[in-house]
Amino acid sequence: MPPPERPDPIAVGERAPVAPRQLPIFSIAPHVAFADALAAGIRARCGADPLALARAQVLLPNRRAVRALTDAFIRGAGADGGPAGLLLPRMTPVGDMGDDSFERFAAGEAPLPAAVPALRRRFELARLVRALPGPDRNTVEALRLGDALAATLDQLQAEEVAPERLRDVVAELRPELAGHWQATLAFLDIVIDHWPLVRGAGADAGTRVAAMIDAAIAGWRAAPPAGLVMAAGITGSSPPLVRLLAAVLALPQGLVVLPGLDSDAGEAGLARWEAVLLGGDGAPASEAHPQHALKALLARLQLDRSDVADFGLATPCDGPEARTPAIMAAMAPADAADGWHSLVAAPDGLAGIAAVEAATVAEEAQVIALALREALETPGRRAALVTPDRTLARRVAAHCRRWGIAVDDSAGVPLRLTPPGALLLALAAALAEG
Repeated sequence: MPPPERPDPIAVGERAPVAPRQLPIFSIAPHVAFADALAAGIRARCGADPLALARAQVLLPNRRAVRALTDAFIRGAGADGGPAGLLLPRMTPVGDMGDDSFERFAAGEAPLPAAVPALRRRFELARLVRALPGPDRNTVEALRLGDALAATLDQLQAEEVAPERLRDVVAELRPELAGHWQATLAFLDIVIDHWPLVRGAGADAGTRVAAMIDAAIAGWRAAPPAGLVMAAGITGSSPPLVRLLAAVLALPQGLVVLPGLDSDAGEAGLARWEAVLLGGDGAPASEAHPQHALKALLARLQLDRSDVADFGLATPCDGPEARTPAIMAAMAPADAADGWHSLVAAPDGLAGIAAVEAATVAEEAQVIALALREALETPGRRAALVTPDRTLARRVAAHCRRWGIAVDDSAGVPLRLTPPGALLLALAAALAEG
């Protein structure tokens, strides 16, 4: 059987083409250890040639994913009878602006504009906010409003929407809001008119990433890489990322791997999938739903989830297979949650998962620290804490330090909690108080 046709890489600014079925796009189920399965799949596709593995290129969402995949390669080295030493593939974080490896990866003939430093952008936007007519704003308020403007600018650039369109979009959709919108535009004029003048020849992060992606696509179009090119774990659906993934799919050895797509084709799975973007009253569902980004990405690629195949690899680090339907049922939107209790309560579905109700935040931190210590004292076990609560993470790290356990916090340490930062704050307080 001849291989399926691949679409040509899409041109800059064009919509992703309608792709034929059986494209090299895969998903790894939630119960499968993503990084370990990914490493095993890359080794299998590169075969016994160690140089083929070294020539492979893997695009990942951030530096944390690069570290996780590197560790997975180290764990799996020699496990399948292959060599214990490996020349690792080239792993490039697409989403971390502080990492210049993507720029080196995407470097073309035309030099890319230099990025505006994040600290300079924050202070300049705060200065522009303070210069607005109206009530006097202190530094803290100016920084807060400047950060809000920066977030708006980043979102516009991610979706490749010209800030100038803000002047017309509300008047087009809701004429009765035009008066209020004109008042708001006085504030948004900072990012429309004033910020480009202050920024000068520099580029914002969003436009620079788009330029790097377009440079990479142009390079592939001129000289397609002969080795494996994989985009894994990327769930963003912004136009530049969609162009990047579509270009990867069009390469001779390109493939895309998505994390945890709900592939249940049954009645319950179909109801969940249909309810992800729209609620029962037709209103948009929460963008925080785990499947929302995946569905939006597939829609912009003009693919359906039936086009996505299972990656088909198991690892020793996997959970029970029944965990995937249990997770999907527990996370079902309210309009498609009928019968979720039976799936969550299924044997082995949530085996090995414990829930603790703590009376206080301090007790919560102690319980987590004890669990981490117990895992580290068990041979062969690994442990990690995943939390959006930075205060909780610092409390747990403090408890672990009492037992001589150094916690590597991937989020870093705030400057105010370091000795130099504390000294600067004390000096500033002394000056402020005279």
